[in-house]
Amino acid sequence: MIAVARSRRKIVPSLLRAVIVILGLLLGSLAQAQAVRATVAVPAAQPAEQKILEELQRRVNDGQFSLAYELARSMESSQGDAHFDFLYGVAAVNVGRHAEAVLALQRHLALVPGNDRARLDLARAYFELGDYLRSRQEFEFVLRYNPPADVRANIQRYLDSMQTREMLSNRANVRLYVETGYGIDSNANLGTYNDTLNISGLAGTLIDPTSKGQGAHYAWLAAGSRWVHQVNAPFAVFAGVDVDNKLNDETPQFNAANLTAYTGFSLVSGSILYRLSLSDAVSYVANTRYSGRLSSSGEMQYALGDGLSLSGRLQYAEQSYNNDASYRDSNVQTLGFGVEKALEGAIRPVLGLQLGESWENNLARRNDLSRVMDSWRVSAGISPTDKLGVLVAYSEQLATYQAEDAAFGSVRADTLATLDLIFSYALAPNWTLRADLQRSENLSNQSIYAYRRTLGGVKLRYSF
Repeated sequence: MIAVARSRRKIVPSLLRAVIVILGLLLGSLAQAQAVRATVAVPAAQPAEQKILEELQRRVNDGQFSLAYELARSMESSQGDAHFDFLYGVAAVNVGRHAEAVLALQRHLALVPGNDRARLDLARAYFELGDYLRSRQEFEFVLRYNPPADVRANIQRYLDSMQTREMLSNRANVRLYVETGYGIDSNANLGTYNDTLNISGLAGTLIDPTSKGQGAHYAWLAAGSRWVHQVNAPFAVFAGVDVDNKLNDETPQFNAANLTAYTGFSLVSGSILYRLSLSDAVSYVANTRYSGRLSSSGEMQYALGDGLSLSGRLQYAEQSYNNDASYRDSNVQTLGFGVEKALEGAIRPVLGLQLGESWENNLARRNDLSRVMDSWRVSAGISPTDKLGVLVAYSEQLATYQAEDAAFGSVRADTLATLDLIFSYALAPNWTLRADLQRSENLSNQSIYAYRRTLGGVKLRYSF
């Protein structure tokens, strides 16, 4: 186990410190890189290189994208030539090398910003990488210049599909949105379904009625904004904020609200997309601060082509609680890995698997509150149309605590199983309707922590 810090207030996590320093240095260098980029000249092609470029052009024109990509990969010295970068980018996006396509097409557009074909292929590459905000920005840039009807129709299909996928994703990757909804929560306080406690020496003790699960109907309100600035071809910086509020009618004492702010940058290198971010989140219960979470995260996504991608994630977080529960303050380290495969077919199925492990260390040296959490999640999504998306996912989290609980006379061990079903439909440009149903059950060897919950609702989102 990682050693527990003596005082949370006296420690600035080394990882957070490193992230802040690196972010500052990179943002400074990126500003210089932006200025330098404008002065880059397009090198003149030599006769031999010109013949190779003509061959590359022929392969792209004939739709021989695999052969064109292989040839372009052998011509690294030609990077920076506007014509080469355009052909390289078109070939790369058509063989599934989307991160490489982004780099090549960004270089090309820095020199030839009026090439709509390049901008459309760049938008496609961002779409396939899941960077819907930048994809939408590029598509809408082309729409400003009134392209032909067939191009507008194709762009709209992508925009509709992004609306659907965004609502099936955990991340609100849009510029600005507002959302409202209504639903039912069978266990708003995550109370137990047991009637008695199995405490050491006091088996059969009755559970306080306020600790039992309490259901409610709820209203949902949420809003958020995300800003992205493309500094140069490989680098972009981003920032955003999200807020949500769940208002229960029968149990207002369990009303919950969350506020999250984040910032960071992304880097495209070869076929890999990297993200580094800092975030600060605060949770409220009944308008009173309940907990806070300051975290730094590093993520990567590797697009292998043919719809297959790998992802990895590292995170360090510090959790703090209000004065009554400050003994629960902790730090958490998380390591995650994922794989996703998009299959061919009319309904465009996408399969996913995520694995993770977290280590939570209590800062008050309460090892009975420290735990190791292992998790896995499988998911399957389909998009029968560009407007409709369906996702079903099953996950489990196994939490093992690190010392005996004095009250129960045992080491706590929980297994949380969750089944999610989500439907999303793009009603119109900017409007998306989502219906979700979640069924979860937590099994625990300490009866007070065992609970069941069914959470369902319908939400309507408008994205600006």
